[in-house]
Amino acid sequence: MLHTLDLGRYASGSAVPTLNRNHIHSILISMPPLPEQKAIAEVLSSLDDKIDLLTRQNKTLEDLAQAYFRKWFIEDASDKWEEIPLGQLFVISSGKGLKKEKFTEHGQYRVLGANGEIGKTNEYLFNERLIYTGRVGTLGNVFIVDREPVWLSDNTLVFRNIKYFFFVYFSLKWANLADYNVGSTQPLIRQSDIKEIRVFMPDKERLDSFENLANSIFAKINSNQKQIQLLQKLRDTLLPKLISGEIRIKM
Repeated sequence: MLHTLDLGRYASGSAVPTLNRNHIHSILISMPPLPEQKAIAEVLSSLDDKIDLLTRQNKTLEDLAQAYFRKWFIEDASDKWEEIPLGQLFVISSGKGLKKEKFTEHGQYRVLGANGEIGKTNEYLFNERLIYTGRVGTLGNVFIVDREPVWLSDNTLVFRNIKYFFFVYFSLKWANLADYNVGSTQPLIRQSDIKEIRVFMPDKERLDSFENLANSIFAKINSNQKQIQLLQKLRDTLLPKLISGEIRIKM
């Protein structure tokens, strides 16, 4: 019910917007009969349960891929492998700031920041397979964008033209990027420091085998993620219609 109310229009205060609880108490709402309330909750809960199941499955799949990475490239590493700077395997740049007026609630594309999605817009910067992480503020999270039009904010670092995509992805996660913080007033990581992270490069056959394995695992993750997005959209579309009575559930 709270999701369906525009609480922003009840804000008061001159310098700082303030929500007064007395204003909330006086809002009139339409209440369906208790059996219908329970039926609505059951419909929404079933969608949330499916979303949660797919989310947990994705976590398990990524953990599996990371376990293979750790076994093949950390535990079974050879002293015959060449040590190189990780920056040889990608091109790195910063994202770009998006003006406040460009954010829109129902935009076509996600705006991504150091900790994930921060809004929507109708413009995009990238439409390719890439990796990004936080440049300032939140450090240490590493994300994949798989050929989705997105806007990456200026508090991110973007990895493109990547050779051995999943090897780089898990190398960045393994490196614990938060340890490279050089900020004084707020956390900050530099492109130059990331490019100089040292990794040991195995033979091409092992790298290719891992890329093929990880590709198959992440294909399932991407399929699950698309289902999650569809279920979230369905839930968010149904929610106000069920609460308002525009759609009724037969008892």
